[in-house]
Amino acid sequence: MHFDLCKRIIENVSPVIAGKERSIEFLLVALPADGHVLIEDIPGPGKTLIAKSPAGSIGVSSTGEEM
Repeated sequence: MHFDLCKRIIENVSPVIAGKERSIEFLLVALPADGHVLIEDIPGPGKTLIAKSPAGSIGVSSTGEEM
C-alpha cells in the first residue's frame, strides 16, 4: 500500500473517529498482509466504526466482525 494512500485514508477517517488515529494506523498496517486485527477498548468508543471506515474510504467491504 502506498504511503500517500494510507495518508489519505487516515485523513478521510480521522474526522469521523476523533482521537483514534493510532488505531487507524495499526489497522492499515495489517491490511496489505491480509492480517487480522483485534481492536480492544472500553464499550462505546467506535471500534466497529474504526474497522469499517478505512474499508469504506477505499471502496471495499469490511467483513468478519465479531462482538
